[in-house]
Amino acid sequence: MRKPNKKYSRMKQLHFFYLLLLCSSCTLFESEKEPAAGQEEQVYTDTLNSLSNQSDRLLADTNKVLKLRTYAAGWDNTCLPIPTGKVLLRNIQGDAGYMYLTANFDSVTSKTSLEKERSAGAPCIWKQKFRSGIIYSINSCKASGANYKIETPCTDKKTLIALVDVIFQQTLNMWDADSSNYKPILEGPGNYYSIQKNTKGTYDLLYTTDL
Repeated sequence: MRKPNKKYSRMKQLHFFYLLLLCSSCTLFESEKEPAAGQEEQVYTDTLNSLSNQSDRLLADTNKVLKLRTYAAGWDNTCLPIPTGKVLLRNIQGDAGYMYLTANFDSVTSKTSLEKERSAGAPCIWKQKFRSGIIYSINSCKASGANYKIETPCTDKKTLIALVDVIFQQTLNMWDADSSNYKPILEGPGNYYSIQKNTKGTYDLLYTTDL
């Protein structure tokens, strides 16, 4: 009986191995193909990716994240960037509006006091200018609360509506019919937000918070 050719068997095994490698490569490239013409690529934005560590992810405000996911696809970044990072956490310290601005825009000026008479401590009324023509101002002179104003370059208030809905999310607030005012369902103490068109044709965000 003729003995099998060991060299031939070895070559056959190598040939089969290379075929397997080739097939696996074909499968890999097939999965990386771009969408066919006329077929849109679906892009999913994970709104938690911007949170720097696991601790931040655990402290994320679920309502803020869910709201952001509903707005993410149509967000106009040319007006205001989509909010990310610590502004999406629960129980943040300080004003969410100022936190959002300092995270996304370089300041043009330092805090400028608007007090008529200089006080002993830090000024309770001041403003600060940021890039893109944004001006932030605050008046916290009253013990009952504070008034804020953010002047923006937005010519469409849709982005401001989305921003308020996300970073200032209030479970007891509702928008009015034309989405200009976001206020408590029951009149009284609470946080009030208003989007107003100014003489330049852009929109400002004004809000009042109770301490």
